[in-house]
Amino acid sequence: MDQFKSLKNKTILITGTSRGLGRKIAEGFLNNGSKLIGVSKKKNQKRLIQNKNYTHFFCDLAKINEILKTLNKIKKKVNKIDVLINNDDVTKENVNSLKKN
Repeated sequence: MDQFKSLKNKTILITGTSRGLGRKIAEGFLNNGSKLIGVSKKKNQKRLIQNKNYTHFFCDLAKINEILKTLNKIKKKVNKIDVLINNDDVTKENVNSLKKN
C-alpha cells in the first residue's frame, strides 16, 4: 500500500472493518498515515482496530434509519470524507428490506 502515501492525513470511510478484507484495507491505510472511519454491524469491541487515527461506528447498513443516524454522527466527528470504500456486503434479501424501512 506504499503507493497510497498521497492519502496521508486524508479521511477515509470504510464499511465492513470488523474483520476480513475491510479490516486489512483499513490497517493498510492506517499504516500510511490516513485518518480512518470504520463502520461495521457486529458490535464486538474486542475486534476493533486500536489506532489513534481510527474511529469506529456500529451500523446495520440494511436499515436506512441506522444509516442516516450514523451519517449524522460521522458529520459531527469529521469535516469531510476524502475517500469512501464500500466494502460491506449486502444480499438481495437485505436490499429488499431497505425498501420496507
